[in-house]
Parts: sequence; structure tokens; C-alpha cells
Amino acid sequence: MKAFMTRFLRAPGLSNISVPQPEPGELQVKVAYVSLNPTDYKHASMSLPPSKVIGCDFSGEVTALGSKVPPKSFSIGDRVAGVVHGCKDSHTGAFAETLVADANMCFKLPTTANKEKDLQAACTLGVGWISAAQALTQRLYKDEKAASSQDDTLLIYSAATNTGMHAIQQARIDFPSTYIIAIASPQHHERLYKLGADSTFDYKSSSLVQDVQKLGKDIRKGLDCHSEGQSTVLAAQCMIPGRNTTVDDTKGERRVIRTLPPGMMSGSLPPGVRANEWILSYTALGKPFWFLFKYYPAVPDDYNTAARYLKNLTGLLQDGKVVPVKHRLMPGGLESISQGFDEMRSGRVRGEKLVYKIASLA
Repeated sequence: MKAFMTRFLRAPGLSNISVPQPEPGELQVKVAYVSLNPTDYKHASMSLPPSKVIGCDFSGEVTALGSKVPPKSFSIGDRVAGVVHGCKDSHTGAFAETLVADANMCFKLPTTANKEKDLQAACTLGVGWISAAQALTQRLYKDEKAASSQDDTLLIYSAATNTGMHAIQQARIDFPSTYIIAIASPQHHERLYKLGADSTFDYKSSSLVQDVQKLGKDIRKGLDCHSEGQSTVLAAQCMIPGRNTTVDDTKGERRVIRTLPPGMMSGSLPPGVRANEWILSYTALGKPFWFLFKYYPAVPDDYNTAARYLKNLTGLLQDGKVVPVKHRLMPGGLESISQGFDEMRSGRVRGEKLVYKIASLA
């Protein structure tokens, strides 16, 4: 079969490899669609060992079950979507004609009349959905109940990203009383309101900090979905109360969760805001790994949370409570993914995900 892989001293490209067979807890999936994430092209740009299959997000049809997959959870022929750890080895990545995936990192697509459209949209969900769960349920709202979020405020910087749009929807579902502030380009504001944001602001506005402070909110929870340059500092400044805002400082600290390591942040945080925590979606996949020359052990809590959130997606999509992010279907298939990487590197992809069709399903 064909797969889009890293290559020795060359740009990634197509290679012919053996069809992967599922381990006991895995599904074998014929891939219908894949979507691109920043981590895909960034990994592909590194000097990685050759023969690593690239890609994380996919949708397709189950073609074989591992021996320990509960028969009531999945069946051959089920249409599914999910997430795998791309660029880890020679058989796991999503950008391939067939893949194997941990059954707990997959979810069934709801039954609707438009199966092709559903497959296309579902492949956009995996990484962003579990990343949002890591930031909210596993970090900012850990040990909190929905009822305790009354009068709570969540600020999301770069809210029109994949993770940002999923975080808005998760916060609205899990913590419905939370006031959600979304910071993004103005062309995305209408969509962010529809997803559940209460207020939106232009990240380029010279009065951004003052405008957010005028809301008079006591903002103690922040998520920076850009996490490069000055973005975290700007998000933190927005969380500091304005001069005319009366807040109870006994409620606890102000925290910003980042989606990239702290070393990629520039500038100084204002006193009273902590931003030393960051999320890495790969920790939710249940296995240890190396990233940027550092070893990361498996994190059972992240894995269990991701499994639960992915499983729940079937019902949430069926009921219309979750809407996949906007996407753009790109021409070509596996052989054209490099063109999508070029668009992402150049900054031409905003507020949407790029999707490629790999195969038609019967």
C-alpha cells in the first residue's frame, strides 16, 4: 500500500509499505479522509529518521479488529474517525491507504443520510478535540463540577484555531455557566458566537487589553492556542483586572494553558499570572514517546480522558451539540499533501482545516 512518509535527506513523499495488521486492542481502518494539523508539517520538516508515516487525524471504515477489541464496541464495516500518533513509526500514521489505531482513540460516526459528508467532516476532530479536553478538563477545570463554574470566565486566545473552536464547544457543554471570551480575527467572530462564545475581540486591536478589561470579568482561566511570540503575554494581560474592576483575589491564581512549550514564548508575564503549563496531544494516546529529544512517559489520566471524550463524540454529533470545524477539501490525495503543508507554512490557512480524500468507500 501507499503511505506519505519521511525520507532520508529528502522532503516527505509516497512510499510503498506492507499493510499494517492490528494489535489486540487496535482497529485496522481503510482510510477515506485525512486532515492536516500544524504538528504534521512541523514534524515533517524536522530531520527525522526515514520511513515514519506522517499524520494524526483520519476517518474511514473498519476492516479488521484486534483480538481484544470488545465486539460490542466496533464491528467490521463501521465508519469511524479518530487520532493516531503520526511520525512515530513505520505503520501507525494517518496519511496512508490503511492504518491501525487504538480502538479507544476512535469513535463511530452517527448514522445520517450523507455518509460521505460526515466522513469528510469527522476527520477534522481528533487532535483538536482531545487537546481541548486536556486543557480544560485535565488542567483548568480539574476537580471542578459544572455547577461550580457559575460566574466563571474562560479566555481563549487564537480561538479560531482547531483547538480553540473545540474548546469553546466543550466549555459550553461541560461548564455551561462559564462566560467565554474568544480572541481571534474579526472574520471568524460570527462563527465563534455560533459555537458558544459570549464575547469576541480582535487580536490585532491596539485596545484589546482595555476592551477585555471593560467587561469587568474576573478572568482566572486562559488558553493560548497560538503560544508563540507575544501571544501568551497578551492573553495574560487581558486577564488582569482593570482599574475600575472589583475582584475577590482570594479565589486563586490566574493561569494560562499553552499549546506549545514555554520556551517558544517571548516577553514577560504580568505579576499574578502563571503560564508554565502546556499540553501535548500525544500524551493522550496512551504510550510513551520521544518529542524534541525529550522522553515522555504515558499519562494514564490524559489517555482515559481522551478515550471518554472521543467515545462521547458519536452522541454529541448525532444530537448536533458538536459541530466539526470548517474545512477545505483539497485536490489530489496522498501525493498532494505536500501542497497543503506549503499552504500551512505560508500562513494561508486560517480558521479552517485542510482535508484530503484518500479513498472512496463502498
